[in-house]
Amino acid sequence: MPFPSQTDTQATGLARAQRLAGEVRRLAIDAAAQMSSGAVSANLITNVYSKLVKTKQEFAAIASLPGIGQYAKDQFNDTGLDIGAEFTAMLAAIDGAISRIATDFPKEDVTGYILKDKLDAGGVSVRTFSSVATAGIRTELDNIVSTIS
Repeated sequence: MPFPSQTDTQATGLARAQRLAGEVRRLAIDAAAQMSSGAVSANLITNVYSKLVKTKQEFAAIASLPGIGQYAKDQFNDTGLDIGAEFTAMLAAIDGAISRIATDFPKEDVTGYILKDKLDAGGVSVRTFSSVATAGIRTELDNIVSTIS
């Protein structure tokens, strides 16, 4: 049997979940700060959306590891820590941000294509969003931060 290089163990799954949580927390902090300081490019918002979707998929793969919840609880040696509830809260916050971006982003039509770029005499202009327009997204990003220490 070949060496299983693509299969997470509980230990590597937990380590990967912690790394991903730190990365998504940093993403949320940085993006919210940029959005609150003034107008931002639609590229920033679509990049945040893509990273959140990808991270959620990676978390789902980790969560499917047999025994990962109990393993994580044992590693933290904290009887008061409900790792499953904390994980669920973090995923719900990520879902909230994904949903908010999908809802708030202007759409071309019912097919879901977004209105992001414009072809003009100077080339391609990317839509920008004011800090007022991103207030709802920032709230959802702040919710993500509040679920990760």
